[in-house]
Amino acid sequence: MLTASQTATALTAPSDARSLRRSTTDQIARQARRARRFARDQEVRALHAQGVSKRHMVRQLQMRRTTVIRDLHTTTFPERAQSRRISSLDPYVA
Repeated sequence: MLTASQTATALTAPSDARSLRRSTTDQIARQARRARRFARDQEVRALHAQGVSKRHMVRQLQMRRTTVIRDLHTTTFPERAQSRRISSLDPYVA
């Protein structure tokens, strides 16, 4: 017969593993998106250094003109702000 703590551990272990897998997968996807944004930013800066016009960059990179302008106006690569959505269930989550 299982004790109460063993039962609780047995019931929560799979969901914790599933949650851990999901968060790891999310982190990998987030890192891949950041790498693509960083590569795009570096490409815009390299083209600008070569003297390519913004209009030509837009056509060549298939990006919006505002995105190219925004990338050129920043001095460093802009990191995304961490957003925390508030759920109505948060008070009940332990």
